[in-house]
Amino acid sequence: MRYLTCPPAAAIGHIARTNISNHAGQRIVAKGHRLTPYDVTRLLDEHIALVDIVIADADEIDENHAAAHVAQHVVGSGVQIAVAHHGRADMHASHAGVVRIDINALIQANHNPTQTVATIRDGLVVQVGQRVASVKILPFAVPQHELPVHHTNVVRVLPFVRRRVGVLVVGAVATFDRIRQSHLPPLRDRLALLDAAVTREHSCIAEPSDIGTALRALAAHCDLLISISETSVMGVAEAIPAGVSAAGGQIIRHGAPVEPGNMMLVGSIDGVPFLAAPGCIRNRARNVVDLLLPRLIADDVPDTAAIAAWAHGGLLGGNDD
Repeated sequence: MRYLTCPPAAAIGHIARTNISNHAGQRIVAKGHRLTPYDVTRLLDEHIALVDIVIADADEIDENHAAAHVAQHVVGSGVQIAVAHHGRADMHASHAGVVRIDINALIQANHNPTQTVATIRDGLVVQVGQRVASVKILPFAVPQHELPVHHTNVVRVLPFVRRRVGVLVVGAVATFDRIRQSHLPPLRDRLALLDAAVTREHSCIAEPSDIGTALRALAAHCDLLISISETSVMGVAEAIPAGVSAAGGQIIRHGAPVEPGNMMLVGSIDGVPFLAAPGCIRNRARNVVDLLLPRLIADDVPDTAAIAAWAHGGLLGGNDD
């Protein structure tokens, strides 16, 4: 890539290095534009004698084509690439869902000194058309050999698919109605934002065998199971996790480094994800449930390592659990 100052007639086919304005300050040609014969005519009409241009080498491609190339090599499912302009290619969600970012691949992409790739935060809920990532090429042109050749799913948007939610109310019989009244309204509101809803509801006392029977019955008709109770699960020997075992299910993780919501429990029963919600589910302030529900409904159940990584930024504010 070479920089040159020359008469407009010699600039045809090359890239404007700066905005070119007339003597009144009106912009005639934008920086980065590849000059055409029409542009040259306008420049001569404005009595502009010299222009600053960039001449790309034979092995270089311009910033817009380079941006599109990089975007195509980092985009995953559920994401559309907009037409590149000014060396930038934006990426937008093609449907509502939860954003997943391969952070290691993202960091690696930003080791290239001629490009930047920026995304929104991993795990956020997005709507159709929302911008989720952007590629920016820094110079006017990039050598072909500096562009990526391997595809990496840096950014994906997973759709919400587990929409039928079964709720199990666990406690003493006398507390069932109180738990429903305090826990269900905020849960229903959260689910509505994720295109999901409570479709079945059972209640049972805090006995493992009863819990196991109820969970298996719900799992037969629901895509996601959530238990709500007066108190959070304090340990894996308690009634609710024991009920998961009685149902033939498995515990994935008890406890999250997230406040509010430390005492959540995630598992699965017959392949259906299960969440033993902590007490903060009854509050509308952001808590661990807001991290978990989008992932569960998108059929992207976090494993124990993923939940452990939430420790960085895990103090969410809001009410105490």
